[in-house]
Amino acid sequence: DSIPIQKQNGLFNYADLENYLDLKDYPFETHHQLLQLMEKFNICFKLIGAQDLYIIPELLKDEIPNEEEFQEIVNADGLRFKITFTFMPKGLISKLICGFYNLLSSNNFWKNGVVLNYDMSKASILCKPLEKSLEIKIIGNPRRDLFTLIKNELSKIYLELNLKEGEDFFEEIPCNCDDCKHESIRAKDF
Repeated sequence: DSIPIQKQNGLFNYADLENYLDLKDYPFETHHQLLQLMEKFNICFKLIGAQDLYIIPELLKDEIPNEEEFQEIVNADGLRFKITFTFMPKGLISKLICGFYNLLSSNNFWKNGVVLNYDMSKASILCKPLEKSLEIKIIGNPRRDLFTLIKNELSKIYLELNLKEGEDFFEEIPCNCDDCKHESIRAKDF
């Protein structure tokens, strides 16, 4: 709940924790443990290649940092699937961003989405809270490997949140028959 961290869209430095935390309740010696707990429960992650810089995804901006890269994935032909929830689990996309910190596409992650890079493939994951859904698109090769990584991370989150397929969420893959492949009905293909 620190205002400076909020103003920096979730970015903070480990050394700054002493300025943000009440040292009576959280003595300096506990800061490392507290940060480890935050990482373990996917509340924050350490930026790769940055000395002691961390991000809390819940505090990210709403805007997509690199709209061009995101649209490149969305508009390309690729593997698509959608997950619809009976209720949208709070912090779901934040947990995914934290879980995939090592696959993040530079700084292309935002409050409701993320772009991932793996080998020669890319994925966009877009959270639509009002529709209670996640839309995932994977392009490049090998798509299957990135698909498996995403499914495994989602499975861990489902288990952690005690979500059951068929009750709490439904996975949908678009129809690939000749009629449904036609562009004019693409919006209704799940």
